Amino acid sequence: MINKPKKTRRELQALIMQEIRRHPEFRNIDNVAITRPIQSAPHLPNWGFAWVMDGVSLAPRDADEIVQKIQWEYNLA
Repeated sequence: MINKPKKTRRELQALIMQEIRRHPEFRNIDNVAITRPIQSAPHLPNWGFAWVMDGVSLAPRDADEIVQKIQWEYNLA
């Protein structure tokens, strides 16, 4: 596993939602769930995410890109 700073699920959720709330176009995103999938390689993120949406719409791709940047910065504790 790559040596990155570690954050708890709650810390990651708070960090992600702070970034998401900076974008009014993401107002239909209510929250984010942090998951721990099987890590297929040490250099890949050790956590995943799923959006909790208001309604049936999908989260914009730009929202996914915000989380993907955070995934490369932090590991799940």
